[in-house]
Amino acid sequence: MLALTVTITDPLGIHALVISQLIGLIDALNCDIAIKKQSNQPLKEYPNPSESFYTDSINQTNLRDFFLVLKLNICYLDTVVFEFSGPDEDEAKELISNYFMQ
Repeated sequence: MLALTVTITDPLGIHALVISQLIGLIDALNCDIAIKKQSNQPLKEYPNPSESFYTDSINQTNLRDFFLVLKLNICYLDTVVFEFSGPDEDEAKELISNYFMQ
């Protein structure tokens, strides 16, 4: 299992432009992803993205809406932890890491 910790610096910013692309790439991987706030609230698990909250309707959203769908109230400078497990966990971690580093 791999983990990635991200501090949100622009919940309404540039990340909104490519979130649908990121979701499409992750959906093609064989990896479970759990997402939680640093405050240790319960994990939200999405073992198969195509059967959870990932839908075509998320194409025109922003990063704050993305986390609200997960029922995580993410604000500026909050910390989010992604946990990856499965054969493609390295690729999934790299995709999400690159997404937040852009």
